[in-house]
Amino acid sequence: EYQGVTYYSDDEKERYLLKVICDPEVDKSVTVIMLNPTTTEESLADSVIQKAIHYFPNKIGKVNIVNLFPFRENHIHQLDEHMKEQNMRDFSIIKQNLHMIKLAIKDADEIILAWGSLPDDFSEAHCHTCIRDIVHLIRMFHKTNHCYVFEIEGQESLLTWDNHPHHPREGKIKGLQHVSELWIEDDCLVLRFQ
Repeated sequence: EYQGVTYYSDDEKERYLLKVICDPEVDKSVTVIMLNPTTTEESLADSVIQKAIHYFPNKIGKVNIVNLFPFRENHIHQLDEHMKEQNMRDFSIIKQNLHMIKLAIKDADEIILAWGSLPDDFSEAHCHTCIRDIVHLIRMFHKTNHCYVFEIEGQESLLTWDNHPHHPREGKIKGLQHVSELWIEDDCLVLRFQ
């Protein structure tokens, strides 16, 4: 039975981190970066979280689950509503979220990029800002060689149609693929695989 520690905002409308203790005796730490948390009351009961956690072998001490956006929302096309007329650089909720991502990346032995395709009509500017910050943190903590994406059964490509890493909701996880290089080019994330 896994133990979960959840870091919410005071009103619990945002979840900044879900820390899942898999084996307290093991030091290895994995950070999974997804799109946003759902409103599921018990975070560990969320089917996507279950899928991500159960994929990893038992030699993992803990899994830190963070998201590009901390807003608890079941309908991803509603994500933009949370950010209307907000300057992402000054938005305290996003700054707090980025701080938690920073700690999770710094702590990680492996980082799984897993936010999936962007919702239709989603503000790409919001997303690109977050992804650019994450790439910067990965480089700052010298974790470039520790990044992976999920391989999803039935998906031929390691990336979605809009060139983002697959989200576990897209199907059964069949493996991890090591990312050999990552950078931002023309505001877009570029991933290279070995």
